[in-house]
Amino acid sequence: MLEDHYKRGAVFLVNKVELEDVGVALATDDTQKVKLWLDNEELVKVDEPHQKEWEKTANEKNFKFLIIQPYVLIQLLN
Repeated sequence: MLEDHYKRGAVFLVNKVELEDVGVALATDDTQKVKLWLDNEELVKVDEPHQKEWEKTANEKNFKFLIIQPYVLIQLLN
């Protein structure tokens, strides 16, 4: 489901922060919060190693999604 979004570099993994908080920060252009989360790796751009690992375990992982165009935010549930 995320492959096309991943290919265009738009998928971000949200760690240790509420998914909705990141969505609001992106939607309201709160660059200070977004930069802090990126610096602390609480918000991480999904890269090839992530993608390959998730492909191997696709049936074992569940995510929450939030779309804030042009981005897709995901958060691992298990």
